[in-house]
Amino acid sequence: MKFLRNMALGVLLVTSQFAFSANSCDPCDPCYTGNECNLCDIDWCDVSFSAYVDALYWHVCSGDTDRDFSDGENTRFVALNPDYTWGWRIGAAAHWDSWDLGLRYTSFNSKTTEDFALNFEESSVELKYDFDYDVLDLELGRTCCVCDGLTLRPFAGGKFAWIDVDTENLNFDGQGLKMDYNGYGLYVGLGGRWQLCSISACDCDIPLALVSRLSTGVMDSDFKQTFTADSNVSADSIKDCLFVPVHEVYLGLEFRMCGLCNADAFFQLGYEAQYWGWREYDENDDITHLGLGGLVLRFGANF
Repeated sequence: MKFLRNMALGVLLVTSQFAFSANSCDPCDPCYTGNECNLCDIDWCDVSFSAYVDALYWHVCSGDTDRDFSDGENTRFVALNPDYTWGWRIGAAAHWDSWDLGLRYTSFNSKTTEDFALNFEESSVELKYDFDYDVLDLELGRTCCVCDGLTLRPFAGGKFAWIDVDTENLNFDGQGLKMDYNGYGLYVGLGGRWQLCSISACDCDIPLALVSRLSTGVMDSDFKQTFTADSNVSADSIKDCLFVPVHEVYLGLEFRMCGLCNADAFFQLGYEAQYWGWREYDENDDITHLGLGGLVLRFGANF
């Protein structure tokens, strides 16, 4: 049933974008190129492609990583602070005229183990935090030349996300919290590229550009929270359906090598941050904050 729902969502997204393009043939439009806007009459010899791979050095922050422990008289609150670790992303797109249609897949996993002194009869607790993030984006965009060296790219897309968060108390076998998230939704955004200058090196000109991306969307989300007190006790589960926001921002520098083996290769060094609405562990239906981001190293080519 979810497969049919997701398919209908994708068909609605694509058809709505085609309907928009049919009204964009006005010569007064600053993005008008003079070409016919018949998307059913594509010359495949004019279609180009791009692909890239990202190395992500990110960390995750959450508004609900604090835990409390009590011996009946004293209570100690502790908070987990996951460190930076590596993830990856791959993406590809097809380009025709000023339009492009692409997808990208992002995978990031963070594991942290921390030991906290509770000051209860010199006791301590060791917590393990495991964050697993997988997101697929399907996106349609259009590039507009604003002026010499500056282009803007409005875009819209569909996002599909699977995020699992596990917190385990290693001092007590089987005790922990688990959050399983599945969501899908729509997002819109704006990207930009501003060519700053050209660097000469070894008889080659390397264009240097400032690139940016900003998007916002909403996700139809299923949260399943499971609490296990002991390995011998059955787990208690709660499942909620919530609509939550998701925002992304990216800013970086791009270095491009043109005409390299019949392709334009490029490298980007940037920073990306994401904000997700999240479900609090201790309160039903309450929304907290989930964020992740950090360094992005992108290697790609247009061909």
